[in-house]
Amino acid sequence: MSHPQYEPSYGTPYDPSYGAPAPHGGPGGPPYGGYGPPPSNGLAVTALVLGIVSLLGGLVPLLGYVAIPFALAAIGFAFAGLSRSKAVGKGKGLAVGGLVTGVLSLVAITAWTAWFVVGTRDTVDLYTGDGIFSCAAVKDSLEDNVEEFRAAEGRQPESQDELVSEGYRTWSSSDFEIVMVDGQAEVVERDGGTC
Repeated sequence: MSHPQYEPSYGTPYDPSYGAPAPHGGPGGPPYGGYGPPPSNGLAVTALVLGIVSLLGGLVPLLGYVAIPFALAAIGFAFAGLSRSKAVGKGKGLAVGGLVTGVLSLVAITAWTAWFVVGTRDTVDLYTGDGIFSCAAVKDSLEDNVEEFRAAEGRQPESQDELVSEGYRTWSSSDFEIVMVDGQAEVVERDGGTC
């Protein structure tokens, strides 16, 4: 005798997904507003990250030149992020942060460059193409400082140390020194100098 297969008289046949969580974590389907995560503003986040990187690089002397492209990119992404923030309603603060840090890094890079150029102006003037300070340029620089000291102080400097203590830039040189000759400060070659 064959037995008919037992089928319940109620409901639907067994479904393996019975008891599995509903899609998107909740009973009754997806949350209001559609599928997927809410819109974000990746442009603003990118602007802020690039701005911070460029600011950190811009604060390091001579590394700032590497940070310039990051600063410019931060500024560009910041403007794009500001535009996107109007559409998605998010990220305006991040975009402004990226803009500010990008601009501040350019200011820091400019300040370091100006300091370097002004601070080493005499070095650049004295530097010769072969990588050695020329003897004539060092001597001329010392003589110029002696003349400036005479004009400002109304007297002769007694030594190179006095010029330095009074704030005149002089080049430390093993080849020249300032000596008094007949009451006048003179720049003369040291004994054993290489010039």
